[in-house]
Amino acid sequence: MEAAKGFFQNYLKTTAGETIRILPDTLIFMSGFFALLTSSLPQAVLFVSLLESLVGFHALQKLSGLFNLTYVKPSNETFSAMCRSGFRSASLSDVSFFGYGGLESAFPSAPLYILSVAAAYIFTSIQNHVKELEALGPQYASRFYISVFTLLILLFVVGSYRMYNSCDSLGVVVFSIFIGLLVGTLLVYQNLKLFGPDSINLLSIPLLRDRTVKGEKIYACTQRS
Repeated sequence: MEAAKGFFQNYLKTTAGETIRILPDTLIFMSGFFALLTSSLPQAVLFVSLLESLVGFHALQKLSGLFNLTYVKPSNETFSAMCRSGFRSASLSDVSFFGYGGLESAFPSAPLYILSVAAAYIFTSIQNHVKELEALGPQYASRFYISVFTLLILLFVVGSYRMYNSCDSLGVVVFSIFIGLLVGTLLVYQNLKLFGPDSINLLSIPLLRDRTVKGEKIYACTQRS
């Protein structure tokens, strides 16, 4: 029993905490890295969209700090190592898109906000290509539902961790997720309007929209006489 408790405290809890701690910045850094590595337009648009969502994050923090509401005030735990976003190394401690130097409000929660933005972006972009996925077969059509289930579970785990460690209140968790989902959805429709369906095609599937909408077959096979 003691061994199991020690394993949980010293390994699982520590690893989970550090993962959640660096999640917001890592999500943005890695989206930019994959965009550069793959030279993919949808990946590049996703990276720019996540950077764009940071403007909303900092604007919301400033705005919510002005209202002096009890549930958005940062607690002592908010500034603790397990609750702060960013890297633990002394040389990298200030390298964060979500700095905590003059934090006046705990809303929105950095991990939940950026994760919700990314989740909503993925949900909405895949949903816009459901017709193509269904036309390609059940092994592709199921990807939308798998992504929704997986990302919702991830949001639940991160939100529960933040509340368990008193990093965020229930109100901050709920509203951070709601605002993040809204921002992520709006970013998809913005990119769809500005750059077209190819810019949000994260799955890189063939966009045979004209054929699928009309109910025509995707591939035409010639018959041998």
